[in-house]
Amino acid sequence: MRRSRIELRDLCLPPLAHGSGLGFFCSGETADDPHPDAWRGECDERMMADGGWNEANEELAGITLICARCYDAAKSRNTRA
Repeated sequence: MRRSRIELRDLCLPPLAHGSGLGFFCSGETADDPHPDAWRGECDERMMADGGWNEANEELAGITLICARCYDAAKSRNTRA
């Protein structure tokens, strides 16, 4: 399969990209940005306890890039009801 354009997004990896049921949190989808930066529930708890993102919890989250198609798949697998 050939993709003409690959959109890369920041994502908490590797657990969120390959796991399921981990929770899916993001900075807020908009029409201009349907794939905002995202992270799993454990990272969200750390970030909230620390009062926001900082160097230490960003390092623990292991933020990396992922394509939009994989982002959508990770979101589908990890969003909790």
